[in-house]
Amino acid sequence: MRTPQERFEENYMAVDVPANNKRGFRIRYVYYGPWYVWNEPDGVIRREKVVYILACLLEALCFLKAATCECAINYHVLVGAPAMLSMAAFLFKAIGTARFCAAGKRMTHPTYQEISGMMKVAGNLESVLLLATSVASVFVMVNKRLPASVLLVAAGYLAAFVFSVVICVRFKKLKYATEKNEIASRRPRSCS
Repeated sequence: MRTPQERFEENYMAVDVPANNKRGFRIRYVYYGPWYVWNEPDGVIRREKVVYILACLLEALCFLKAATCECAINYHVLVGAPAMLSMAAFLFKAIGTARFCAAGKRMTHPTYQEISGMMKVAGNLESVLLLATSVASVFVMVNKRLPASVLLVAAGYLAAFVFSVVICVRFKKLKYATEKNEIASRRPRSCS
């Protein structure tokens, strides 16, 4: 496994830049790795960013509404454990969504890997955990013979699951391409 320093040195190069200081130059790190570019029109990327933000907000609202309901379902370990784990996965996916929305059309290799990893891994894990929470809610309701009104809690978890799946599926459909970095062909003079 590579260290963060090795991964950084894989894509960045130190170059001397003239400066008004004692040495006459300063060191600047220039990215020379490949660029990852969304292979979609600008309007599509903007629309996807809006959809992801709205789906994240609606998912959080549905989850919080279901999770804060004072009923016996939420106190059962079969429901509480996957619900808490799904919330942790949601935080990673929300960070990935924020990074995706803040990123431009062209990204560095490390940025693309970070966004893609958070959106795919955390998103899929969260979807599975939300589905497990919803199924466990129905199971506990039937097993404990609770009134049908608590079915709204399971519906809230299921709605959060649907919004999570929407984000995961839409992100997987986005196409990207790699572009060669112009700096890589010029290779600036490196520091000695």
